Amino acid sequence: VVGKPPMAFIISPSEQADFEVGQVLPLQGIAYDFKGSRISDNLLTWEVQQHHADHFHPFLDEANGNNFNLFPAPEPEDFFAASNSFLKVILYAKDENGLTTAVHRDIRPRIVKVGIQTEPEGLEVIVHGHQVVSPQEIESWKNFDLPLQVKDQPPYVFKQWSDRNKSRSHTIR
Repeated sequence: VVGKPPMAFIISPSEQADFEVGQVLPLQGIAYDFKGSRISDNLLTWEVQQHHADHFHPFLDEANGNNFNLFPAPEPEDFFAASNSFLKVILYAKDENGLTTAVHRDIRPRIVKVGIQTEPEGLEVIVHGHQVVSPQEIESWKNFDLPLQVKDQPPYVFKQWSDRNKSRSHTIR
């Protein structure tokens, strides 16, 4: 096929956008053929990938259309994913000649710092399945229900969390 591929632009999410767990992100774009005519929304296709470290998982398989909401933003895949994950939003535009252009935007999670402390210092807390020795500051995502667990560490016996919850398993946001 000969010709110039279309030009495509992601309008939403914006370049400065970030996300928090459970947030609904709108997907909106626009595309033009080489003559400057707007390409119909039914020739636009969206894909969203959840990237983590050196791999990704499909978050939204290719979906045709425009101006729709993505389902609620995901949680981090695991303890380490909180610091090295993001969503890649991809817009494909196809013109009437079958030429396609792809543009993408990386959307980062809104990071929150969480202080892990014990009395006395130096005890272990299991955070999202990973052992953390206190005191330590970790990263999580805003609105993620962060699972915590603690075991007795003789001679120390667990009494309660800082919010007075006495269960050994606890979730904080």
